[in-house]
Amino acid sequence: MSHAEVGAYLLGLWGVAFPVVECVAFHHEPGLVGAGRCDVLAAVHAADVLADTTCLGGHAPPPETVLDTAFLERAGFAAELPRWRVIAAEEKRYADWTA
Repeated sequence: MSHAEVGAYLLGLWGVAFPVVECVAFHHEPGLVGAGRCDVLAAVHAADVLADTTCLGGHAPPPETVLDTAFLERAGFAAELPRWRVIAAEEKRYADWTA
């Protein structure tokens, strides 16, 4: 069982809105979500992967941090990836500088 599944389960028990529960449950595998609005899931998935891969310092990312570009394309956010990568790198530099 992954942290995504446990987190989604607990959020569901606590009565958190289904779209939030769904984002938590599928943030590593967003392509498993069916058709429909998925902008929040796209943002959570991209943020999770970019944060993980940016902070690894050139090391190979763990398997769960693979960016699902097909999903981001379907969600209409693939064109934002270059800008998001720059923002993640800038945030990493800032975090390193303030540490």
